[in-house]
Order: sequence, then C-alpha cells, then structure tokens
Amino acid sequence: MLARIIPPTVQVVTLAQAKEALRIDGDDENALIESLIAAAGGSLDGPDGTLGRALAPQTLELRLQGFGCGSIRLPLPPCISVTSIKVTGTDGAEATVDPAIYRVLNAGTGLVASIELAYGKSWPSIRAGSDAVRIRYEAGYAEGEVPGPIARAVLIRVAHLYENRGGSNQGGEPPAVEALLTPFRVTV
Repeated sequence: MLARIIPPTVQVVTLAQAKEALRIDGDDENALIESLIAAAGGSLDGPDGTLGRALAPQTLELRLQGFGCGSIRLPLPPCISVTSIKVTGTDGAEATVDPAIYRVLNAGTGLVASIELAYGKSWPSIRAGSDAVRIRYEAGYAEGEVPGPIARAVLIRVAHLYENRGGSNQGGEPPAVEALLTPFRVTV
C-alpha cells in the first residue's frame, strides 16, 4: 500500500504561469485560477493521480508485508531520496534499518527507483503483518523542474477549465493534453 504522508506545498505550475497562459493581467480571479491549477495538477499528481508520478515534492510511504526477493520498486517517480526503512521486528518493536545494508538505485534520475540489498547483507527478521516494512521517501520534481510537456498539459487543462466554468464540456479534454502526457505515464 502506498500512502502520502506529507502532501506537496507547491503546485505544478505557478499562478503567474497560468495567468500568462490565460492572458490575464488583473488579480480579481487569482483564487479561481489557483483552484483550477490545483485541480488540473492534482488529477495527475501522486497516489491518486492518473500519471503515475509524483510531480511536486512530497513524502510517501510504501507499506509492505515483507521484503520479498530481489529489488523493491518505489512507485511514483522521481524518487528524490529514501528517508528511512522501518520494520516491525519479531519482538513487535519498531526498528530502523541501517542504510548501510541497502542501496537505492535511480534516485534523482526521473526513472523508477528501487531498493536492493548491498552485497553480502540481509534484511532483518520481521513480524508478519500488512505493514511490517515501511519505506518512507521523498518524491517529485523540484520547483520549476517539472518536465515542460507535463507543465504545458497542466496549463492547457487550466485554460480548458477556465473557459468552461459553466460545466459545458465542449467535446471533452483537448487532445493535446493526452499527447503531451503519454510519454510520461508510468504503468505498473
């Protein structure tokens, strides 16, 4: 199971970027535009998003029954860093796994990151349970580093929502959005 522990504090695009795309100079509709940015970006971002990525920086926790065999894939790239791996030991006590026994592959690359054991090491013994292993990590792009096509797709969605405030669908989402997002979709 994947849970968002700390949500993003920034949006995928800024208010200034959205206002420029909408060609709006005044501040009268700032609150509306900010809500459209949150809706357009939020529908793509994080555990509930449709893109399969963390767009804005956030803290996630992957909860597993055990370590399994091989590497552990961290959902929602890009992984910035692994904060901790905690386990419930056979005695029922929580323990933090020593970072020296594992390696994080592809952190900071934009690719799907994974965790694997360091050579000659072994995972600690754990008590059976649905969340016996808890991997906490930071994921998302730094502010201003979201790939251009994703940011453009969010701006197109904002414009579409702004122009269709009355609930009119006008034929659905503009096709350019899907064309821009498709190369960035992560599927399991």
